[in-house]
Amino acid sequence: MKKLLQNLIRTRIMRAKALIQLPTLIKNNGKVVTKGYGQIATSIMEDKTITLGAKCLYVYLVCKAGVSDCCYPSNATIMEALGIKSKLTYRDYKDELIVKGLLRVEDRKYKSGRHASNNYYPTKMVRDSYKSQ
Repeated sequence: MKKLLQNLIRTRIMRAKALIQLPTLIKNNGKVVTKGYGQIATSIMEDKTITLGAKCLYVYLVCKAGVSDCCYPSNATIMEALGIKSKLTYRDYKDELIVKGLLRVEDRKYKSGRHASNNYYPTKMVRDSYKSQ
């Protein structure tokens, strides 16, 4: 009984420490303060041919685009936000989305001709609607 009680206390302490370390985005009784949002099709999330990393990238870009068709975060910003350590891994995820038809990427340049961050156009999903006949 004493061992069980010690384990219970240890578990609660660990949970309390974890709650203290929650990201600053979660505030006010568990409500998330948003910096943008987007709608993601369940069909994409359930597609077993798309890797988890590519799905995360897609969700990030859709949320960044919001109601717009386009977003333009830098590669470094995307990699930092998603915790992607390797440029090669990031490129693999991006290429996977392009091949699947879920993302279109266009180069963007400053007036001086210097390369700026890319324009990302995540494919918008259309909800199927059925009319009752």
